[in-house]
Amino acid sequence: MLFFLAISLLLTALDFASKRWVVAALSGGREITLLPGFLKLIYGENTGAAFGILPAARWFLILVGIVVLLGVLWYIKKERSRSRWQYNGLIFIFAGALGNLIDRIFYGFVIDFINLPHWPTFNLADVFIDIGVACLLVYLAGFSGKEN
Repeated sequence: MLFFLAISLLLTALDFASKRWVVAALSGGREITLLPGFLKLIYGENTGAAFGILPAARWFLILVGIVVLLGVLWYIKKERSRSRWQYNGLIFIFAGALGNLIDRIFYGFVIDFINLPHWPTFNLADVFIDIGVACLLVYLAGFSGKEN
């Protein structure tokens, strides 16, 4: 459990630091193009969930975030035999959920900044959640055993 929390908090700190940098460097409409026509960094405020769904549902999304965090912690504490894919997936999901929850609680929105063409702007916490879900899909598809 200690390793789980340490890695989760490290990832959450990385998300937090990236968002603080974005606020300092990109607020006021500035942007940084990393790959012309493909990837740029811009400041955005998302009051909804993924892809902007459920706009203005702050308290509901805070409640969902808390339930996800508590559920993951309960599962990690209860289930001792799990695969690395499952364990790592839960670390990434926990870190991403915590990163976005912190924004929602303190700002009322999530700070997004990674912008791709034809795709909603997102942040590192969203990337962590996606990585976590991918790990869990590998686990659920049976591509990994129950190694500790």
